[in-house]
Amino acid sequence: MISVISPQYVKSGICAQEVKSFYDSAEQKGGLWVNNHARIFKAVKTHVPRLTQPEELQNISDYEFFPELGAEASRNFWMKLEDIAYDIYQVLDNLKKGETTGEQLRNVTNRPVLYLAEGTHDLNSHRERIKRQLQQRGFVILPDRPLNLNANDIQTQISTDLQSCNYSVHLVGENYGIVPEGETRSVAEIQHQLALERSQTNGFFRLIWMPPGLNSQDDRQKTFIHSLKTDPSALTNADLLQTSLEEFKTYLVDKLNEEPHITQSVPNTDAIIRVYLQCDQKDIDDTATLEEYLFDQGFEVKLPAFEGDELEVFEVHKENLLLCDATIIYYGQASDSWLSTKLADLQKISGYGRKTPMKAKAIFIAGPETKHKHRFRTREALTIKNFEEFSPDELAEFLVTLTGREGAQ
Repeated sequence: MISVISPQYVKSGICAQEVKSFYDSAEQKGGLWVNNHARIFKAVKTHVPRLTQPEELQNISDYEFFPELGAEASRNFWMKLEDIAYDIYQVLDNLKKGETTGEQLRNVTNRPVLYLAEGTHDLNSHRERIKRQLQQRGFVILPDRPLNLNANDIQTQISTDLQSCNYSVHLVGENYGIVPEGETRSVAEIQHQLALERSQTNGFFRLIWMPPGLNSQDDRQKTFIHSLKTDPSALTNADLLQTSLEEFKTYLVDKLNEEPHITQSVPNTDAIIRVYLQCDQKDIDDTATLEEYLFDQGFEVKLPAFEGDELEVFEVHKENLLLCDATIIYYGQASDSWLSTKLADLQKISGYGRKTPMKAKAIFIAGPETKHKHRFRTREALTIKNFEEFSPDELAEFLVTLTGREGAQ
């Protein structure tokens, strides 16, 4: 169920009854929660205080679609829309597979868990980008519920979440942020203090980021920032970076890659096989049949990004190279130099942080026909030439290499 939250929505008796009916029905059919996601999604159109929302919605995270101005507004909207669509897909997929529901996931999950601290509103878009990148790498991100803005409850909630994690990530900006009832510290400072206490335990590490030239006008935030920079105890088992967000994201990924104990403590037994279908934007429509066929064979198909700046597009490309079990480079209307670049990326893959080789690599050469395509040969990947209508038979060798079995239908 998707609820579009606004002041009018929370005042509507009919809307409240719809939420309650769905909530009660979900509880009777396997539970409301599916692998850390509720089956009710809140798309918040206009800010509404959580305690004024229907009781069934108060413990469910928001997807904020607040009106924005400026050049980033459109991109932020589409990124948020992608987030909610991806999470809905995950819930539906997990329900289909009969995955564990309810509160048990943190004890049985086969994926690494990381605490991505809640920040101030000015850092929300940065936090969402990091969250999206880590989820693509298979991480479970906590907190997965709204933080309770009561002094005792919030500390208990944060401490419980931190016990499930090996890492915490903290984004520090110019605003001090919300101070919970009964507290003198902001939510951001409370999370950092509890993570600092958790870091006294072996195997827990904090990563703290500040933008270059950070200058707060709030005396409380100035004191917090000063303590982070100057107090040696604050940086015990921690790295503090004051750099661009993109550089921090790269450092974060590298840091997670170099710590094998995280994945060893929660081994990945994910049965999904992921295939990265690389293509130029000119060929995206022509790859639809191939994408559908791979998905019907039971594979999760990842596509390249085309929206965003050059660095963001490359980050998605690199993440797919790290995450996926195999890749197919679709060579249709793209240039010869584009293909050379993609092959070069496969040669650099270990330098990007990948620890194991891909199970299968292929170049799917499609029309239009050219002399270069007919002559093309490489030992870097399996070459598939299919200039006419798509034929699944051409993928037989690739699928055998990938799965170790014959007879894909």
